[in-house]
Amino acid sequence: MGKMSFPEDENNPSRTIMATRSMTSRETLIYKSEYKRKGDGEYRLPTIREIATLMGFPYSYQFYGAENTKWRQIGNAVCPPMSSALAKSVRLSMNLGTIHDSEIIFQSPTKKLDGFKNLNTFSKKKFNNPPKRKPTALFRAHPFKDGNMTIALTNFNPSKSNVSHEYLAEWHSSIFMGSGKDFIVRAIPKSGFKRIARLIESHHDTQGKKFVIEFEKKFKNFIGNSNKFQEAYISGQKSEFYEPSRLISEIGEFILRHEPEEKYMQIPDLIPEKEQVPTKQVLAMYAINRIIS
Repeated sequence: MGKMSFPEDENNPSRTIMATRSMTSRETLIYKSEYKRKGDGEYRLPTIREIATLMGFPYSYQFYGAENTKWRQIGNAVCPPMSSALAKSVRLSMNLGTIHDSEIIFQSPTKKLDGFKNLNTFSKKKFNNPPKRKPTALFRAHPFKDGNMTIALTNFNPSKSNVSHEYLAEWHSSIFMGSGKDFIVRAIPKSGFKRIARLIESHHDTQGKKFVIEFEKKFKNFIGNSNKFQEAYISGQKSEFYEPSRLISEIGEFILRHEPEEKYMQIPDLIPEKEQVPTKQVLAMYAINRIIS
């Protein structure tokens, strides 16, 4: 699928509309919200009307069913302009000539139809029924992807094939590298931050020591309190102090302020598979491992 923009680059053609309405997969389309929000609500999925328009459906076209059902109908459809071009080609091959495009009349339904919710009302959507996570909901998030790798916080041990309910009390910091059959998952030992701190300080000298000291100050309330993460996560309130996705976002911003440039480190004893590792990923290794220590 190539390198993706975040949020979507609206100056380029849209990526493929998939039938599954996901918010976390590689296929997800994410747009910047029109509302001036920071954090929760800052980004959004496209609306049903928007993905239908991207697929080439007439603006007056309506869809039946719940929102996920409508999304699936659109994602599974063939783009109407593509269908039209194919039909024209078939007619030409049969010497039937083309049928001129008819004028599209934009009008709303004249009567109320059960099960149909007019997509062209321009009314603001109400979020009065937020989704709730199960107490055993899984969590995995990383501050950024760079060097074909991520450093993630998870509430399960990703190096194990079978996820047990240990994640309710156990949080892990792990390295994810590569792709396909060469994909590597490596857990960082709980006390690994001490060793990583020494590497950062030896590589960065005064800047490395400054990063470690300032991280300890800023995130002191989180260190050693990962037992509170799960409760905050299933609450769904990103304003919650210990909410892990908010925490990962804060860690990412903190690292980028200290490491805005593209620098690299050689750490063959930790990651022998790579000659060089982005320095900000090493900082992420320290930060996430320190939080759960």
